Amino acid sequence: MEKSNPLDGLNSAQREAVLYFDGPLLIVAGAGSGKTRVITHKIAYMIYEGIFHPREILAVTFTNKAAREMKERVEKLVGVDVGYMQISTFHSFCLKILRREIEHIGRSRDFEIVDVDFQKKIVKELLKEQKISSSKISPDYILKGISRAKLKYKTVKEYLDSLPIHLSEGEEYVSLIYPLYEERLLKLNGLDFDDLLNKTNELFERFPKIRRRYSERFRYILVDEFQDTNPPQYELIKHLTTTHKNICVVGDEDQSIYSFRGAIIENILNFERDFPKTKVIKLEQNYRSTENILGVAQNVIKNNIQRRDKTLWSKLGKGEKVKLIVGNDSDREVKYVIDEIEKLSKKYPDETIGILYRMNFISRRYEEKLRLKGLKFKVYGAMSFFKRKEVKDMVAYLKLCVNPYSDFSLLRIINTPPRKIGEKTVEKLRNAAFKMNVSMFELLEKSIEENLKLININQHLEKFYRMMKGFIELYRQNKLSPYEFGKTVFIESGYRDYLERYFFDSSEEKIGNVEELLQMLAGELEEGKEMEEFLDEISLLSSGDEVEKDAKIFLMTIHTAKGLEFDNVFLVSMEDGVLPHSRSLDFDGGNLEEERRLCYVAMTRAKRRLYLSYAKRKYNYDTESFIYAKRSRFLDEISDGLIEEVGDVFNREYLNENVEGVDAIRKFFYGERDEKKSVSEESQLKDVVKFHGQEKRNPHLISSGDRVMHPKFGRGIVWNVKDTPSGKKITVLFEMYGKKILMEKFAKLKKV
Repeated sequence: MEKSNPLDGLNSAQREAVLYFDGPLLIVAGAGSGKTRVITHKIAYMIYEGIFHPREILAVTFTNKAAREMKERVEKLVGVDVGYMQISTFHSFCLKILRREIEHIGRSRDFEIVDVDFQKKIVKELLKEQKISSSKISPDYILKGISRAKLKYKTVKEYLDSLPIHLSEGEEYVSLIYPLYEERLLKLNGLDFDDLLNKTNELFERFPKIRRRYSERFRYILVDEFQDTNPPQYELIKHLTTTHKNICVVGDEDQSIYSFRGAIIENILNFERDFPKTKVIKLEQNYRSTENILGVAQNVIKNNIQRRDKTLWSKLGKGEKVKLIVGNDSDREVKYVIDEIEKLSKKYPDETIGILYRMNFISRRYEEKLRLKGLKFKVYGAMSFFKRKEVKDMVAYLKLCVNPYSDFSLLRIINTPPRKIGEKTVEKLRNAAFKMNVSMFELLEKSIEENLKLININQHLEKFYRMMKGFIELYRQNKLSPYEFGKTVFIESGYRDYLERYFFDSSEEKIGNVEELLQMLAGELEEGKEMEEFLDEISLLSSGDEVEKDAKIFLMTIHTAKGLEFDNVFLVSMEDGVLPHSRSLDFDGGNLEEERRLCYVAMTRAKRRLYLSYAKRKYNYDTESFIYAKRSRFLDEISDGLIEEVGDVFNREYLNENVEGVDAIRKFFYGERDEKKSVSEESQLKDVVKFHGQEKRNPHLISSGDRVMHPKFGRGIVWNVKDTPSGKKITVLFEMYGKKILMEKFAKLKKV
C-alpha cells in the first residue's frame, strides 16, 4: 500500500485546518466543501508526521458507514492498516468502554444491547401489566418519551422531579412506565442505545481516575458532523478532553436538521464559549454544485438568524438555471416532474436523480408514475437488511450460542419457529427467573440438568433447551468454520424449514437473506473478529448504513438525503404546511429555521441541476374537493433572476395539450381558439348545446350539452350520455383535463 503526502490537493483553507494543532479547532464546513477530506487528511497528517500515534487518536462520527469510509481513506493516505485505530460511532466507542469498565458502576460486562423491537416488547408487556390498553397510548410514544428523558436527565429521579404538577395524559403514561422500564432492563441486564452514552458519562463522572485514563489515552479527538450531537454526546467529548484541549470538531450549523433525535444546534454555536481560544476556520469553496444552485440555496438560508455568516462559492460555472415546476394540482405537478425525469434519464443515462420530499406519504404518487413509465427506482430508507425479521431471528440464535445468559435473544427465538411453547409458559419461566435473579437459560439448566424442579418443565421446553445446549457446546468446541456453524444452527433449529413452510411467496428471498448474513459472518470472523464483537456491531447498524449500488433514481425524505449527492435533484411539494411543515408555523422561530435548514440541505444535494416544484391546489379526499395551497414561503426568498418557472404558470396553459375536445372547450370558456386546428369539434359542441338547450328536460338529469362541475376535474361540458348494463356512462370535456368518461353513480357531477 503506497502512502501519499496528506497535504497534496488541499485548498488554502483545508490546508490551514489540517496544519493547526495549537488548541481547540472548529472547522465550519459548508455543504460540499470537502469536510470528510479535511478530517481524513488531518488524521493522516498526524500519523504521517508522527505528531500523534494512531492509538492516541479518536475520531467519532454518526454512522458505521461513515466510520468505515473514514478509516479506508486514512489507510489509503498513510499506506498502512490502521485497524487498531479508534474511528467509530459514538455508540460503538461507548460500547467498547462499557464492556471493559461497566462493573465499576455495578453492572455486569455481559450486558445485552436492547434493540428497538425488544424495547417495544418490554413496553407492551408493562402496559399490559398496568392494565393500560394499547388503544390509549402507543409503545412508540412511550419509548420516544423515555428517550427524550434520557437525553435530558441523568436519572429517573431527576426526570420525575422535573415534572410539572399538571401532566398531559401522554406524559402521565410515560412517567408511569419509565421507572418500570428501567427496572425491567436492570433485571434483564440490558442497556438501550441511550444507556450506552449515559452509562459511559456516569462512569466518567463517578470515577475521575478512569476518566483521566481515557483522556490521556486519546490525546487528540476529532468529531465529524458536530452540529448533530446531542447533550450526552457533547458531555462525553468534554470528559475526554479533561487533560488536554486537543480537539477538532467539523460541522455546519446550516445543516443541523436532527432536533427530533435530540441534536441541539447550540452545541456548535456555543463551542467557542465552552472551549476558549478556539480557532475557527471556514471552508467555503463548494466542490459539488454549480453557482446557480448555490445562489438559490444561499438566498434561502441567509434568512436564518442562528448561523455564522459564510458564502459558498464554486469553480464549476453558473450551470443551468434552477427550474420551478408549477402544477395546477398535485397530479399535474407529479406529471411534469416525471416527464422531466424521463427526459433526463434518456439524455443522461448515467446520471443520478434524487426525488426529495419533506414527508414520506408524498412518495406514493411518484412511485406509481415511475412504474407506469417503466423507470427503475429505489425508495431509500426502506427496511434495512439487518432489520428484517429473518436476519434478526438468526442473529438471536447466534447470540444465545455466544452468551447463553441473554434473555433478550432467548425470548425472541424460544418459540420461533413455533414449538408449542405458549406465552403463559414463557411468562412463568421469565417470572421465575426474575424472582431468583438468574437468566432464563440458567433456570432451565438448573431445572433439567440438576433436577431441581424450580419450574414445571414440559417436553417442549426441554427439547428447546437440549437443542440450544447442543449448539452452545458445538460453538465452544470451535471445530466448525463460522459459516458451517451458522449453517448448522440455521438448519438444525428448524428455522430454514420454517421459512420454506410459512413464507410461500418470499421464502427464497428470506433464506437468501440468512445465507447473506452467514457469509458476512464467515468473512468477518475468518479475518480475526470475535463472534460477540460481530454480533454487537450488527446490533448498532442502522438503515442508513446500506446503499443500493445500481439504482439511478432515488426517492427519499430530506432527512434521509443528508450526506448524499445527486446529479439532479427534484425537491417536490414545496407548499406551506409541507415545507415548511405545518408544525413549524405554530411555534417559535427556531422550528421555522430548522425547516429552512432542511430546504437548504435538500437544495445542496444537487450537483448539475435543481428542480423545485409545488401544486396550486391539493385534492382533499375527505371533502372530495380541491383546497388551494400556498406555495412555500422559502420560494419567495429566492431572487427572480435565479429560477425559471415552467408548467402550469397560467391556467390556460392546460389548453395547449392536443386532447380531444379541448379546442371546443377553449371557445366556450375563454372565447378564443387556435385557428390552425379543426373547428369541427367546436361547431359540433355548439350544436349539441343549442339543441339540448331548447328541449324540455328533467332539471335533475345530466344530459348532453350540460355545463357541469366535478369536485376534482373542475368545469366541463357533457359530450354524451350512454346507458350501459352497469349504469350510465357520461363523457365530459373538461376545461383543464380534456375528455373523461365517468360512471354517473360515482361522478358526483353538478350542473352549473
